[in-house]
This record gives sequence, C-alpha cells and structure tokens, in this order.
Amino acid sequence: MPGSPNKRLHHCPGCSKTINLTVCERKGHVVRCPFHPTKYLKPGTECPKCKVIRETAERKERQQRIDEANGVTVEVKKAKLAARKYGKW
Repeated sequence: MPGSPNKRLHHCPGCSKTINLTVCERKGHVVRCPFHPTKYLKPGTECPKCKVIRETAERKERQQRIDEANGVTVEVKKAKLAARKYGKW
C-alpha cells in the first residue's frame, strides 16, 4: 500500500495510538500544514519546514535593520559555481 492515505506512520498526539491519517485527522487529533500537505502536526504547533523559513526571513530582516542603522551597504555578489571534473574515481 505505498502512497496510501491510511498508511500508519507514527503515534497520534491525541489518542497515542499509531496514527491513522484519515481517522485522526477527522477527529481533530492532527492537522495538515496548509503549505506542506504531506506533513501532519499536533493542533496548535508550527510545521518544522515553515518554522525554518520564518526564522530565516526574520534573521535576514534583523540583519538588514542592523546594517541600515550602521550605514553599511551590502553588495550581493553572484555565487561562483565550482568547475566540475568528471572522470575516473
């Protein structure tokens, strides 16, 4: 049954049984992330992927405010890719 929505993955945070995605979601034990529909979360928690994205944006914003306050101008340079060499190992 690969790819089946009834696949049991982990323990449910609501009933502590192995999670049955359709039943536990219907009962409200787990909710889906609106941006990552394959991720099931305990209600009231933030998706780990969304949390990383949010924290990264906050960190960049905070650094920009610090740089503006100090009068530092930052030039964005295009990243150089390393030349790949293919051949025998």
